[in-house]
Amino acid sequence: MNCPACDGALAPIARITNFHVTGDPREVVLGTCGACGQRYLCEWVRGEGPAAGPSGERLLGPLSRGAAAKVQTLMAACPQPTSMFCACRAHVHVDRLAGKLPVIHARRGP
Repeated sequence: MNCPACDGALAPIARITNFHVTGDPREVVLGTCGACGQRYLCEWVRGEGPAAGPSGERLLGPLSRGAAAKVQTLMAACPQPTSMFCACRAHVHVDRLAGKLPVIHARRGP
C-alpha cells in the first residue's frame, strides 16, 4: 500500500497476526511512509475455512507519533507475534485501536 498523504511507499515497522471478527487470520502491520513520515496500520485478512469471510485489506489511521511508538513497543514485546491465539497486550491494544481508527482505504480481494 502507498501513503494516502503523499503516495510514498509504506515500509513495515512491526507486525502481528490475530483473528478478524470473522475468525479468519488477520495480519496487522505498523507501517511508515519513507517520504513524509506518516504512520498507519495496514490489515490483511485471509478468508479461510468453512465459515470464511471475504479476504481483503484495509489502511487505518493516520497514527500520531506517540500512538505509533506505543504500538511498535507493544508489538516488539509480543511473545508470539505470528500466533492468532496470543492474547498479550499488543494483540488486545491493536484490536481496540483498529476499531477506533478511520478507514482510509478498503478493498476486498479474491
